[in-house]
Amino acid sequence: YKYDQHAYSILISGYLMQGNLDSAHELLEEMIRTNLTPCAIDYKNLINGFCRIGSIDKALQLFNTVKDSGVRPNTLTVNDIVSGYCMEGDIREALEFLEEMTDQGINPNIYSYSIIINRLCKEGKSEYALELIPMMLKRNILPNVVVYSTLVDGFAKQEKLEKALMLYTRMIKFGVTPNTITFTILINVLFTMGKVKEAYNLFEKMILNGLDPDRICYTSIIAGLCKIGYVKIGLKL
Repeated sequence: YKYDQHAYSILISGYLMQGNLDSAHELLEEMIRTNLTPCAIDYKNLINGFCRIGSIDKALQLFNTVKDSGVRPNTLTVNDIVSGYCMEGDIREALEFLEEMTDQGINPNIYSYSIIINRLCKEGKSEYALELIPMMLKRNILPNVVVYSTLVDGFAKQEKLEKALMLYTRMIKFGVTPNTITFTILINVLFTMGKVKEAYNLFEKMILNGLDPDRICYTSIIAGLCKIGYVKIGLKL
């Protein structure tokens, strides 16, 4: 029996649901050999699967195979490869791959850079992560609240507290509205710096902005107040 594109797609999806990436990969390559064009979602999911288990080499092999078959990759698939590189700690490779794809007309999006910035901050390389902002702006990609919050948190964990506050000022200046996560990080930063009044004022500003403090935020401010002896105020929250 000769499978058509639909049948191949069903079989590949089945293998992917079972987590059997190698069998799904074999079917997809067989499909290409029989001059059938793979369904975009199938190869995208397979590439994503390989990246998730750290098989970046297999993901790249498949990426190139599908590209050579005439299927143009999209930004989502490119982001999967970028994420795969970052999971392996290969930041330079991720950036070079992103540059290569841009040269081929596949433009990155905010998530492309967010993946790399997140990984750099986790590795304690927040300064390096901050250097990506001008690159984003050059491509008309504006940093959003997720990017700024990641950077603020990165600098806070490196105890570069003034830099974290500077980024908060910058995001406000550029019209990016902080979310609950941003405020929680900054409240912790201010308490660490001994700026109790500023921390509490920021907490009140967060509520005035219509944001509901979550459990983590409440825990942070209560712990900060109790630590400096303001137990009664903390208990009232």
